[in-house]
Amino acid sequence: MVPESEVSQRIECMPPAQCDACGASVQPDGDKPMRHQVFELPEVKPFVSEYVRLRGICNGCGRKHHAALPAGVPSGQLGPRALALVGTLAGQFHLTQRKVQAVLSHIMGIHFSLGAVSQAHGLVSQSLEQPVAQRHHELQHAPVCHADETRHQSHSHTLWMWVLVSDWGARFRIDPSRGQGAAKLILGEHPGFVTVSDRYAGYNHLPLAQRQVCWAHLLRDFERIATRTGLGGRIGKRLAGIRLYPGRMDSFRPQGMWLFSL
Repeated sequence: MVPESEVSQRIECMPPAQCDACGASVQPDGDKPMRHQVFELPEVKPFVSEYVRLRGICNGCGRKHHAALPAGVPSGQLGPRALALVGTLAGQFHLTQRKVQAVLSHIMGIHFSLGAVSQAHGLVSQSLEQPVAQRHHELQHAPVCHADETRHQSHSHTLWMWVLVSDWGARFRIDPSRGQGAAKLILGEHPGFVTVSDRYAGYNHLPLAQRQVCWAHLLRDFERIATRTGLGGRIGKRLAGIRLYPGRMDSFRPQGMWLFSL
């Protein structure tokens, strides 16, 4: 239920004139009405603006001039909101270009060819280049970043999706390689932050003082060590206890060493 201030229209339904139990008349009292809200989507109709570029002719040389479009008007036929929708449907909801075309046509009433939808994807990518670059620059100044990579299948090609995440945001990058060169492209050549990752060799170029092995992997290792007999099992149980008592970490960390980054 939304507040009454956000209700688009309020329709009062009057009680029956007579009681269906005894037949006596019913007196409205206005106390404790039952509220019933119905949510409906508005009719979607595209807002089409036509810019008439009037023509003028030079009195000297006879050259013809057409008026320029106002500032901010795109040269294409899709406005900013329409382009944002195309980008969201493709990027966030992973719709194919043909399905994006169908949504625009059947729901939004905008009829464009597949070529126009593909061109819209390119325009969205171009508009995102600057904020993506700015985000990458900001991540370079984060104190801690988490990094990982996973297989990304594109048609018959096997690619790799790399991700760099901090409290300040995330950056994704698709690369045909899983090698150390691809890792440097997502992390930066000389990252200043501490990188939290698994033990994949692609991160081995990082200095040990700037690398932390993922705690999820470490805890699984501790649990396996704890199943051993003898001294190894006792050490594993103490390490596994860090899950419940994180403060005990100091008793395992020799001075000046990152024990769990090795």
